[in-house]
Amino acid sequence: MKLSVVVNAGSATIKLAVFEGRNKKTSQLYDIKHPSDYKRVLGKFLKGIHPSFFVHRMVHGGNLFRKPIRVNKAVLKRLQILDSLAPLHNPVARLAVEVCIKSF
Repeated sequence: MKLSVVVNAGSATIKLAVFEGRNKKTSQLYDIKHPSDYKRVLGKFLKGIHPSFFVHRMVHGGNLFRKPIRVNKAVLKRLQILDSLAPLHNPVARLAVEVCIKSF
């Protein structure tokens, strides 16, 4: 069965969970002190885990995004425009998504 990783990045924490189907396998909450911590934390959490995909909740998608979508570079650029709607959360959430895309 495919593994999915659910990411919820906030301004000072990141919560990660691994699911197999609908069953949660594990989860962990980490404190984030610097944006570079996202890559370190994700690497540590995912050691030995090979997810099929990542899921991340964005705080605010404005009028552009009202339902779940697959994120690519163009979507990340459009999300950046919305940072002012949730300035403490959207920028770090985008950073976490970028780390997932680049690293895994």
